[in-house]
Amino acid sequence: MVINYYPNSKLINRALANKGIAEIELKEYEKAKESFMKIMNGSDNDDEIIHKNKGLELDIYANYKNIAAKNLSEIYILEENYNEALKYLELTKKYPYKTFCGNDYWSDKLYVKKLYAKCYLGLGDTTKALDLLMPHLIDDRFSDNSELVEIVYQILIKRYWKDDLKKKFIDAFKKLRVKTVNEDGMDVEYYYITFLNYELEVFWFDFVSIHQISKEKRKNMVENMYKNKKFYQLLENN
Repeated sequence: MVINYYPNSKLINRALANKGIAEIELKEYEKAKESFMKIMNGSDNDDEIIHKNKGLELDIYANYKNIAAKNLSEIYILEENYNEALKYLELTKKYPYKTFCGNDYWSDKLYVKKLYAKCYLGLGDTTKALDLLMPHLIDDRFSDNSELVEIVYQILIKRYWKDDLKKKFIDAFKKLRVKTVNEDGMDVEYYYITFLNYELEVFWFDFVSIHQISKEKRKNMVENMYKNKKFYQLLENN
């Protein structure tokens, strides 16, 4: 209604975005492309404020072109047109996702990396996909990373025996390393493992330094760390 009768309405991009998302749900991909391309070709920018004084509602920016670019990429991935999908993913750098919420920002970052990885896999470049996703293999602090982990698992299980992969993962945690960095006059400890030549940060949620914990408690905590990771659970249960 808004699109047909009020093409100059301030709500036009919101209507087009909702229309495109509904068309994807209905698998009407050509119509969805048209809806999102109208947004991409429009003059409005993503800095438009759409929410004011909404309390805890922190995602106040329109992000219309960012949303359109990501959805166009999703459609082209479904159509296995990976080069076209990459073209629209690159536009998310020109129109980055804007939000005041750190968790939303992180979730979007992982989502975009997942889309890039799907494109690289579709083009047969598993190493490039792996390089993109491995840094997030055990990083589940702010967002659900399970879909990324499953992609990594499917790549690695074709390169290694599962038992060997599981042993390497466990051994990496047993060799947990600590780096102490002075930040604003305070010594801050960061924890790392090396798994398959990738350095991965481990997030230690205990406020007590690892150096102040008994060897037995440290062993138990490290064991709980890797057992709670999605990657270990895939290796254990599949």
